[in-house]
Parts: sequence; structure tokens; C-alpha cells
Amino acid sequence: MLFRMLCQTTNTYPTKDALILGKQRITYHNLLLQVKNVKHKLLSLGVKEQDCAALVLPNSLEFVSCFYALSSLHAISLLLDPHSKAAELKSLFLANDIKFVITNAEYGTSCKKAIHEIGKKIFCIIIDELVEQEIIAVPDLSEGFSHASASEVAAYEGPVIYQYSSGSCRLK
Repeated sequence: MLFRMLCQTTNTYPTKDALILGKQRITYHNLLLQVKNVKHKLLSLGVKEQDCAALVLPNSLEFVSCFYALSSLHAISLLLDPHSKAAELKSLFLANDIKFVITNAEYGTSCKKAIHEIGKKIFCIIIDELVEQEIIAVPDLSEGFSHASASEVAAYEGPVIYQYSSGSCRLK
């Protein structure tokens, strides 16, 4: 549903601002292109429906792109504070049967340490290495550019997010 809403909004307002990050402005069209790019890369790494992926990222274009890409794959995003210590991450990873951790180079060390301590196969994706920072330029929209196919926006009723609040998880 989230990805479908992004596609619908993009079809209606392709050149309107979707995100403003400091001085950077990202249109709905460019955001959707970025999301599709991330989606295809995550698919190639083996992310599939109902997989739980921890997003250990600050507020950023990468966070938004990964969140929507996971939603489009019908995978579950576990949103975690990137400032969490490895011990906290370890407990949260174990409590949620994480298959993938998506983070950036800044927080990768803590995530990798937590994964190593768990001792099971969890794939750590360093988003800086996966996605180019530069967003593709907007093509000429008058030529009938299609933002999303029907198969990309198929109805889905399963979970797409696990969200902890300050009182929802007691770590040992």
C-alpha cells in the first residue's frame, strides 16, 4: 500500500517536491526512480517477501529509498536508531529474526559487530556502496513516461514495518 501510494502521488505530481533535505530538493519522480533502483539492487541481493530487514540509518534519502523499496518487495522494515550500541542492536536483531541489515558506512561497524556476536547468517548491506548518491535527471515527461506498472503496485495486506518505542522493548 505504501509503495502504491508513492506511485499514485508520482503519477499525479511528478515534478513536485517529495523530500527536502537541507538544500537538496527531490521530486516525486526522482524519489520513485531512486526507490526502484534500490528495489532492484535489494532483489539482486536476495531480499524477498516477508524478509525482515533492519534499517539502521539516519534520516536521509537512503532511509526513505530503502523503506519504500522494502515496502514494494513486501518485506518488513525494522526501524532502529543508528546510534544504538552493538549490544542493543544484537538484542533487537535476535528478537526479530533479521535476515538483512541495511546501514551506512558510519554505523556499519556497530551493525557488523552485533551480527558477528549473533553467529548466524545475516547479510549486512552498506547502502553507501550499493546506491549512488546522485539522483537521475528527470526525463521529458511529455513523452508518456510511465512511473509504475500494475504489477509493481499490486495490493498487499501484510506487515511492512516493525517499530519500537521507548517503552516497547526491554533489553537485557
